[in-house]
Formats: sequence, structure tokens, C-alpha cells
Amino acid sequence: MPTDQQRAQIESLAQLEYAALSCEAENTLVSMRESREHRRLMLKVLADFEATLQPARRVQRRGPRLTEIISQATGNGRGV
Repeated sequence: MPTDQQRAQIESLAQLEYAALSCEAENTLVSMRESREHRRLMLKVLADFEATLQPARRVQRRGPRLTEIISQATGNGRGV
């Protein structure tokens, strides 16, 4: 199920694509420039949207250091 943020991004993608296509249909120099700008923004929104689809990274606990293992095994607190 998409989140509210993802829904907003999907709507923005559709609006930007429609605006780019309508500018391209005019086929003038200014409209083609506007079309490129719409597509550039669309690619930014798409990248942000795809980033929301990535699973959250898990924080990995580091393993004990050799000095910690030795200090636990020998029972002294210094490690060496």
C-alpha cells in the first residue's frame, strides 16, 4: 500500500509527464525548453520515489574485538 508521500509523488509524476507531452505537442522552441524542464523535474521526483521503495538498511552490530574476547576469557578487564 503506498504511503501519502508516495501517492503525492505519483501524482506529481503524472502531472509532469502530461505537462511535458503537452509542451512537446506545441513544437516551438520555448515549449521544447519547458518540456525538457518538466522531464528533468520528473526524473528528480522519480529518483525520490524509487528511494522510498528501497528497504530500510539494518544497522549491523559490530562483533566483539579480539581484545574484548581475550579479556572476557581471561577474566581481567584490560584485554591484553
